[in-house]
Amino acid sequence: METFSENDCPCQRWQIGASTFTACMEHGARLMHWELALPSGTRRVIYWPENADMQYIADARGGNQVLFQFDVRNNVAGE
Repeated sequence: METFSENDCPCQRWQIGASTFTACMEHGARLMHWELALPSGTRRVIYWPENADMQYIADARGGNQVLFQFDVRNNVAGE
């Protein structure tokens, strides 16, 4: 995993197989980039706007928030 700064925000980047992921864990665990290395070139699956203001990360039109699974009881349809 590589740590770097994007728009003055600490970010992490790692590669698994043909996929490269970039995330900002300090601001709500936001997945900012997901790129696939294909024989025909790089495909951007999830992207982050270059001019996004990291102070208002929730208002940015890009990326995807990482959801963490919690092991708890729940109630659905009375069961």
